[in-house]
Amino acid sequence: MYSWINNDYYNFGTKHALIPMAIDAYTYGYPLVLMDITRRLELASISQINRFYNQRVLSTPRFTQVVRPNVDTLYSSAWLDLRQGPILLNVPNTNNRYYVLPMLDAWSNVFASVGARTTGTSEQTFAIIGPDCQVTLPPTVARIYAPTNTVWITGRTQTNGPNDYSMVHAIQDNYTLTLLNGPHYIPDIDNLLQEPIITSQESPKDQIATMDAPTFFATMITTMYRNPPYASIQSREINITLMMLGLIPSADFNFYRLSPSVQRALIYAVKNGQKVIRDASNTIFKNNEYNVWSMLLKDIGSYGTNYVQRAVVAMTLFGANIPQDSVYAYNFVDNSGGPLQGNNNYVIHFNYGELQLVNAFWSLTLYNNEGFLIENSLKRYAVSPHLERLNYNTDGSLDIFIQNTTPGKDLESNWLPTPDTGKFNLMLRMYWPVNSILNGEWNPPTVLRR
Repeated sequence: MYSWINNDYYNFGTKHALIPMAIDAYTYGYPLVLMDITRRLELASISQINRFYNQRVLSTPRFTQVVRPNVDTLYSSAWLDLRQGPILLNVPNTNNRYYVLPMLDAWSNVFASVGARTTGTSEQTFAIIGPDCQVTLPPTVARIYAPTNTVWITGRTQTNGPNDYSMVHAIQDNYTLTLLNGPHYIPDIDNLLQEPIITSQESPKDQIATMDAPTFFATMITTMYRNPPYASIQSREINITLMMLGLIPSADFNFYRLSPSVQRALIYAVKNGQKVIRDASNTIFKNNEYNVWSMLLKDIGSYGTNYVQRAVVAMTLFGANIPQDSVYAYNFVDNSGGPLQGNNNYVIHFNYGELQLVNAFWSLTLYNNEGFLIENSLKRYAVSPHLERLNYNTDGSLDIFIQNTTPGKDLESNWLPTPDTGKFNLMLRMYWPVNSILNGEWNPPTVLRR
């Protein structure tokens, strides 16, 4: 990370050496803190744990809990606390409908994925088991071992528009969670959380952006205490950094017990850490750019010790799937290299067969610079053949028009409305992609300014 990349900091002595180490610690802890803030904020609004909260309508611009929400699926979110024992997950027969239930640990790594790709679409039961838990289960129950006691299930069920809601709701209602050692009930949230829930209109990302250093690092350290890092995500270098800064997991961490020089370095890190992650984001997306689309095919969803990329994905696409479940291609510029602007007209041309490179489906969604949906008169935030019938060219190719005004009545089904002015960006989602996408052999076509 940064303290090992730029050794110039060390030429000025210990005082200056603490700054890059503090930046490393902030980058390392950012996804953990974001996960904890998201959990406490969501539990404040839905008042339940070890239960699914099912999104009943597709996301709109008012949805800001997660950056870059999709409008292809209805979410089924559940926060699990495994300290009281394993939890049984039952999924219904979805009748070949695509769904995926990724399971994220407290560090935002996807450690398991139940769904059409991995386990099929028939009815099944799985036992989700926390670390260091010893339990005897019937041989018919599949076991999923979680590396942390905090687990976030970010389920997605394919939704073909509002007319399809009733079918999806029936599936969602049959995603169930049951404590193995007790009845189906909602545990006492105060006893399970052991810290205050959060009530705020701000998104988790915005809350972290305004946190001071004592709050950020206290949240990080106490969350580490409840969900210790495990071997595959912990490097020797980060262990040394945390130890030298006095950032040792504990239930009663006190920022003001640290030495004054460490406090100053950590304050600097909190003030500048967001910019460091944004700068790293620009570099990572640039290094993974093809036809000016950025596609992250490595270290996404499961990061190992790549702490910089883990923080970048948390900031830009929190809760991302692993590539085998879905690949995300980002676009911020047109064919001339200029930023995508609402007052320009654009077209993307897909040749025949290019959009058949998925086993499930694809979609193209438009976002603002913060990663949220933008209001428009059509209330259309994505274009996809599973959301609306598209108008294909006679040779089977497809043109998608991205502009503020209608491209014409006959082409409105292919129209993705932009804001009147200002910058925006695009995301092409490819659910259950084939190997040519996973291997980087195929790249999306350029966005052409008309």
